[in-house]
Amino acid sequence: MRRDGATYEEIGAVFGVSRERIRQVLKNQVRTRKCSTDMEKIVYEGLYNYLMDNPKMTYPALSMAMFGGGDTKTNNKLRHLLHGKNCMISKRSLDRLMALTGMTYEQLFKLRDGFEEVADG
Repeated sequence: MRRDGATYEEIGAVFGVSRERIRQVLKNQVRTRKCSTDMEKIVYEGLYNYLMDNPKMTYPALSMAMFGGGDTKTNNKLRHLLHGKNCMISKRSLDRLMALTGMTYEQLFKLRDGFEEVADG
């Protein structure tokens, strides 16, 4: 309805809620869509499947489990790992990831269809 030009107030009247609630719901949909787009960039099949099967496991939660911290620096390090960009990850962090997911290294890091390995350099 919003895309068709309806105001928050008009949409709220249809559903019997306030215009503020409509604004909150629509804002949340944009955030969810943004996260879904980010998920599609995950190049590794095992990690992608794990995160899709465990929707409560967000990037910050996974970062906390792997690195013991959920600050911006560790979140970005995790995002680089998931998106196949070069980054240094300790063996301890990878061991934590394997323990958390119950998968082997090979299962976690098999490339998804449509993604190619990036050469170092």
